[in-house]
Amino acid sequence: LDEDTFSIRLLDPDRNLLSFNKSDLLAYERLEGSPMASYEDILSEQEIDDLVAYLHSLGRGRP
Repeated sequence: LDEDTFSIRLLDPDRNLLSFNKSDLLAYERLEGSPMASYEDILSEQEIDDLVAYLHSLGRGRP
């Protein structure tokens, strides 16, 4: 989430903010890319279009 000279802040899976002093850590590694799994190789283009259309339709009942 965020990093400065002395600390690292991140969100856990429950969206709780965690803060660590770098001096207290043995090591840390910044991962590149998204932690979200890619569906590019799982869903076809048509299935992705259908999913987007469905998700879009869910918001139609809202003001």
